[in-house]
Amino acid sequence: MTNPNDSATGFAWSQEQQGTSGLTKREYFAAMAMQGLMANGNYITNYKFLGEESVMFADFLIAELNKKPNHDTPNN
Repeated sequence: MTNPNDSATGFAWSQEQQGTSGLTKREYFAAMAMQGLMANGNYITNYKFLGEESVMFADFLIAELNKKPNHDTPNN
């Protein structure tokens, strides 16, 4: 199960800091999506849309990761 609020790195200095250090998985996935969209060059002037799309892609990825794998379907 991929929890979007879990730490992307899983690293913490101590038990008390667990989950409070660094980016969440959702933030990390959104940042990676934003990086890819910005590399395209078409989104650079529409910052609101860029942010919304990046978060949407992160949420879609988390939803896909949380689906139960279907081992009956052959890989293409």
